[in-house]
Amino acid sequence: LQVIAEARVAVLLMAGGVDFEDYGPLPLLDIGLPSKKTLLQLLFERVKRVMHIALAYGRSMDAGFKQRGVKPISIYVICNEWNLRELNDFLEANELFGMRESEVHVLAHRFSALVDDKGKVLLERKHKAWVQPGGHGMCFQALVDDGLIPDLKSRGITHVFLAPTNNLGCKVLDPVFLGHCEDVKVTDRKTAGVK
Repeated sequence: LQVIAEARVAVLLMAGGVDFEDYGPLPLLDIGLPSKKTLLQLLFERVKRVMHIALAYGRSMDAGFKQRGVKPISIYVICNEWNLRELNDFLEANELFGMRESEVHVLAHRFSALVDDKGKVLLERKHKAWVQPGGHGMCFQALVDDGLIPDLKSRGITHVFLAPTNNLGCKVLDPVFLGHCEDVKVTDRKTAGVK
């Protein structure tokens, strides 16, 4: 909870992928809850709730915490270029679900050409490469491309919590998981691990 209370973690919600043609972006779909809340709303509410718990923790552990104030958690929503406007409009219409405008950033994956198992570019039609959003593997590149790495550094962010918007089983900002990462000093990897 200390990492969250000190706002040293940001949330990167992966809201990209290919939309359902007749229904729109997956994070904005009605998933059948009585409340009619969308996946995106549930995730924003989770972030706010964990921030509230971390704030209470910070105040209980440090008498000066209240005077210094709390910095809110930054949320970066990454989507594809096809649903960027719709996601922005949805967040604006819902007043960012109570988050500060300076703490919510929506950015788009870049498109990448699809290749076959031999590395040959696939064609959508003659003389036109078949492209799709870059996917989860390109999320950090999107942060770089949009110039948000200096923003993360200026906010004192030391951890980025990746969360898909299509998995309600994911405990966004799970304090136990973050605490474990902090304890074992999880660092960046330059090479892929063996699967």
